[in-house]
Amino acid sequence: MLIAFIVGLLTPLPAAGAQNFDSRLVAQDKAPAKRGAGETVGGLARDARKVADEAATKAATAVRSQPWIWLNVSGAALSLVTLWLFNVIRPGSPARAGLRNLGSHPWWLWGLCALLTYVGAALTAGGVQALPLVASLPKESAKAQVLITGGAYAGGLAIALLLIRLMGAAGKSAGLGVCPRCLGGGFIAFLFAFPVVNATGLGAAGLHTLVTGQSIDTLAHGTLRLLVEQRHSAWAWSLAGLAVVGAPVYEEILYRGFVQSAFLHLTGKAWTSILLASGVFAAMHIPGTGMPWYAIATIFVLGVTMGLAYERTKRIGVPIVMHVLFNLSNVVMAMA
Repeated sequence: MLIAFIVGLLTPLPAAGAQNFDSRLVAQDKAPAKRGAGETVGGLARDARKVADEAATKAATAVRSQPWIWLNVSGAALSLVTLWLFNVIRPGSPARAGLRNLGSHPWWLWGLCALLTYVGAALTAGGVQALPLVASLPKESAKAQVLITGGAYAGGLAIALLLIRLMGAAGKSAGLGVCPRCLGGGFIAFLFAFPVVNATGLGAAGLHTLVTGQSIDTLAHGTLRLLVEQRHSAWAWSLAGLAVVGAPVYEEILYRGFVQSAFLHLTGKAWTSILLASGVFAAMHIPGTGMPWYAIATIFVLGVTMGLAYERTKRIGVPIVMHVLFNLSNVVMAMA
């Protein structure tokens, strides 16, 4: 019913139908003496029913022609309503569930951990790129991307795990540990977040097309584009493996574990820290990627869903599992 209403609202009536409906109203206004009140109301009811039937028909046609879009829109609406009813996304709900205990370490120390992790990954990537074996490869090749990206994740994670250990008890109380329950929690959170993130991406892409008149790039991420173009290359699939496993672990510790914790310690507000950390997460995907704005908007919403899951479960493993499943679904859809 909701879809029928939206489609009917956004879709103008055919000219003939609109003129016919208007002419009946005019005729009824001009000749009230010829028709009784009951007959007038009955005619209006029949006309309204006809309009509703036409809207429902158009909605059904739209759903059949674009099932993926309407499946995600309906799923997103259902997810948001459910999360609202269960007090997951209401204002102040993360705070009412209890904030993470970040210990006695100041906010700037959490920020320094994020900076050191990021710099460590960047320096490692630069060192690998300077090796003669890698330097002789084309930068756009899958082999070069695997060696450079893999080195970056390895260097960044090595520093991040060392910092977590040095943080001691604060790392555990801040939710930087993992447990077997994170698998189930991450999967459930993924099911709720998946249609919301997809609907956001579809809406942003539709707005881009409406405003600019340009078609969207369905492979907005360079890794996905390279994988599709070199689908028979083992190096391309190795790069996909890094995107599915390496990126989620590194990025969640960096952006949720360190950056979001710094904002939470600084502001004392869960939603504020989630939005700020998601903004940093999305902004860091802009340099050098060539990703369009509608893809960045989708990444921001993805960050919000994972940040909320982190605050509610207080386990970094939950957003890691969510991130793995999101990246895996993107790889599968790109290849399909």
